[in-house]
Amino acid sequence: MFKILVVDDELTSTQLIKRILEMVGYEVSEASNGREALNIIREIQPDLIITDIMMPEMNGYQLIKLMRQNPEYANIQIIAMSA
Repeated sequence: MFKILVVDDELTSTQLIKRILEMVGYEVSEASNGREALNIIREIQPDLIITDIMMPEMNGYQLIKLMRQNPEYANIQIIAMSA
């Protein structure tokens, strides 16, 4: 199954995106910041990450930078979004 990780500190946004993606058959996990996302990425190896840019602790830019520096995660597709 295609796995998607949604990363956003706004719970309402995360739940809406998750609900829509699950309705069309994707397996969706969620994280509230980049640091939490990294832990989940290690566990589930998602096929796609949808991340907000502006978040506390570790923002989307920092998350993307760390992922691109790690060859294990470099090929995971990322969609960055901002309100």
